[in-house]
Amino acid sequence: GALAAAVEREMAETAGKAPVSVVIYPASGERPFTVSALEGQTLRDVCESGVDGGARILREYLECACSGVMACSTCHVYVREGWFDPANAGDSGGKLGPASEE
Repeated sequence: GALAAAVEREMAETAGKAPVSVVIYPASGERPFTVSALEGQTLRDVCESGVDGGARILREYLECACSGVMACSTCHVYVREGWFDPANAGDSGGKLGPASEE
């Protein structure tokens, strides 16, 4: 629960995981919002353990009915064209990371 999430968050910070921000544009057309996370977290991780206002809002949009095994189709995420290059994605497993500087 909450204690395990807090410990995971503290371990990630201690390990030097970089903070990242993700702007969420709801498909419903509602106002975009920003979610704060640490490098290596999935959006589901942020839903479960995020403490900022963006994480609380994200919980309303991602159901995660299958406990994150990507089997139920309740948590679709659409990435804007031109933002993500699948050829350079490697095997990130859907994890968040800092933007690369080119």
